[in-house]
Amino acid sequence: MLSKTSRYGVRALLYIAAHTDEKTLMGIKELSKNVEISTPMLSKVLQFLTKRELIASKKGRNGGFYMTDVQKNQHLMHVIKKLEQSEALITACMMGQKHCDTGNKCPYHDQVASIRSALQAIYNTDTIIETALKIKNAL
Repeated sequence: MLSKTSRYGVRALLYIAAHTDEKTLMGIKELSKNVEISTPMLSKVLQFLTKRELIASKKGRNGGFYMTDVQKNQHLMHVIKKLEQSEALITACMMGQKHCDTGNKCPYHDQVASIRSALQAIYNTDTIIETALKIKNAL
């Protein structure tokens, strides 16, 4: 399961992907309202996303946040790895055991392995923009 910061990051990123480009920027207040995340929390999340080059920003009077085509065409797994700052979501033992592998399995190792594979396939299938547009069109 993704951390709260990562869930907020994905929500904000997908909204930005669907509604911005290098000429159409989005301010934090508008984004906060649309993704239903408080402005202070969203500010931290956007700073995090910008530092990891998952989104871009322009400062100044007409500034705001946006995504380039290169950023929009990355897979969601790339974003999740950067947000979580590790691959623990995909590799860590569900039971929290330090040594859980094929030689020393936890009780759920085999079942979770198939779920992990499916999760990786899902996150590596669509790009950010494809996912964002699916969400936008579903609403």
